[in-house]
Amino acid sequence: MPSPARRRRIGGLLTVLLLLIPLPALASSEAIPLTELGTGTYANVTGQPGTQAGPDTFQAGTTIVTTHQVGRFFDGGASGIAFATSSDGGATWTKGALPGITVSGGGSYQRVSDPSVAYDARHGVWLISSLALTDQGGVTGAAVLTSRSADGGLTWEAPSRSPSRAAATWTRAGSSATTAPAARTTAAATPSSTTSPRAARSRWPAPPTAA
Repeated sequence: MPSPARRRRIGGLLTVLLLLIPLPALASSEAIPLTELGTGTYANVTGQPGTQAGPDTFQAGTTIVTTHQVGRFFDGGASGIAFATSSDGGATWTKGALPGITVSGGGSYQRVSDPSVAYDARHGVWLISSLALTDQGGVTGAAVLTSRSADGGLTWEAPSRSPSRAAATWTRAGSSATTAPAARTTAAATPSSTTSPRAARSRWPAPPTAA
């Protein structure tokens, strides 16, 4: 066995060789272009136009759907929720904003936050849940909304509203979209309600009302 001093010399020589020899993986990664998945679509005075935060992503087969907040406010929430969908494993993307949530996007709520995306494999439906906020007398939760897409995440319907108690139990650190396939209802679950948020059933059996 080589002495400790000899082992140190051998290790130093290998380090120098690794630094001098170009690695193909590193060289090729520099040529991969970045893909922009979202742009600021809201111009509001009190928020921060162009900002995007709080992304969530889910993949089923070759379809990838990502969602995030757009136009963050300084004291909480955002002007709207955006999405980006790829049907070919990330080669091409369709981008847009979820309709009917905030006043900036044709809805009735002042702000929205915490988007979470999931896939209902039984019915082939994509879901994005979010927390609608009101800024009257302070920023507070107003409703849990779920937007639905039946065409692979390319277009989205106006949201449905989960039972009102869902907003009270929503936790920002662990919100997630879930579905109850048998009743074809959607709701939002907190970590305390399920150990598998993506595949869990809703604890609220009644169907959601229109937002």
